[in-house]
Amino acid sequence: MRLSITRRIGALPFHPMALGALSSLQQILETSPNTVARTQALLSLPVKERAEFESPMLFVSPKHDGIRVLTHVPLEQAAAAKIGRPKSATLSKTTKRRPSRITEEEAPIVTCFSRFGRPLRGLFWIEKELELLRELCGDPNLSLDGELYVHTQALQAHLQGASSPPPWEMKGTDGFSLVSGLLQRFRGSAIALPTTHAELLRLTPEIPKYCIFDIVKYSPSLQRFNGTRTRKSLKAIQDAALAASGAPVVSLLAVTPNHTPFVQRLRALNFLMCLLDLHRSHYGSSSAGAGKHVQSVPYKSIDSIHSARTVLMEFTAAGYEGAVIRTSLNRYHAEDRKSGSQNGFRSTTAVKLLPMIEDEFVVWDIVTSPKFSGLECATKTGATFRVPFSSVAPEELQDSSSDLAMLKKLRGSRKADCFVVGTYVTLQFQSRLPSGIPRFPKLKGIRGGAGWYL
Repeated sequence: MRLSITRRIGALPFHPMALGALSSLQQILETSPNTVARTQALLSLPVKERAEFESPMLFVSPKHDGIRVLTHVPLEQAAAAKIGRPKSATLSKTTKRRPSRITEEEAPIVTCFSRFGRPLRGLFWIEKELELLRELCGDPNLSLDGELYVHTQALQAHLQGASSPPPWEMKGTDGFSLVSGLLQRFRGSAIALPTTHAELLRLTPEIPKYCIFDIVKYSPSLQRFNGTRTRKSLKAIQDAALAASGAPVVSLLAVTPNHTPFVQRLRALNFLMCLLDLHRSHYGSSSAGAGKHVQSVPYKSIDSIHSARTVLMEFTAAGYEGAVIRTSLNRYHAEDRKSGSQNGFRSTTAVKLLPMIEDEFVVWDIVTSPKFSGLECATKTGATFRVPFSSVAPEELQDSSSDLAMLKKLRGSRKADCFVVGTYVTLQFQSRLPSGIPRFPKLKGIRGGAGWYL
């Protein structure tokens, strides 16, 4: 399937690839590449998918607990050389005040999008460095996938070292809450979007970074656009980056959605980061857009899932959410976005590995509506949250026979049923919000069964 990623302007026209569960990969990647179980699992796959698991090498990276951000530039915008160029969004030298209103034509073009295609406005410090990267690599349509991220340990160290309380309102002291809250403020109309670092630091104690973990599309060339560098100077920078990264010629670093294996995408990502490093070392950190806020996530090569669990402990000890494992032949599946669709392809060769927490919560109510069907639970402090029935995997329940019977009874309950009140469920989740509410909970068990009364 050929992907058309230039169909829409102002929206992300494709679904980004989603990470799969470890169980889907572990069923195929057994402890030995020659075991009968592995052979049978491989033979059960379609021929095109078998190659995904043939290579013994795996790549593992820390999972950043941030907001998913994809950068994409339609061809029409790149050809017009208008990437990230605000006209009247900056302060006027004569009036010394911000324009009261910015028209659609004058506003800076947005190249950062959420995973659902929502334009993310106000990320001027990211847009500037992405514009620089596109010029250095010679591709006006460079598409990347990553996380807008603030490391929680760095944030807490910053807050502890502050001599006075911050002038901003923070809902939590973790990086995810900070980034999420910042983007929510940018979406609102109560404040003007910042255009300088000084204005940004009035809204956040730590400036989020764009941590790239994959490349969606890259077509290198030496064409000039939106810059003053000649082809000769671009080639000199690219040749230096090739030597620093140990990559072959630039033309062999091209990335095509749904086709290019991850090992080649990783080589291309290393080349792109070398371009920014060379620019930073040559022009200094004071240069505008010197690669301070656009980075790549670190990768390690391993040979088994068991090794990944050891690396997982290293990552969590360093303050990361977990780990992400990719096979060397993993393809980035990007599907054309269709009207009404929300999710794209969930990969079986790029999976997340997270330390899970289990705890019990009381069932407060049953929720049945066209948009949601599940349980409303409560924490010990009284905070309520919902757990969808769709998150239940019958084979993962603690006691399949009794829990399935209880689950069936819960699903058939009505709000007036006294049976619901007081039922306890065991939930598995990744972490807790500052309010104590679990993030992404899954139902693992139900307290009750034959002979048990409320």
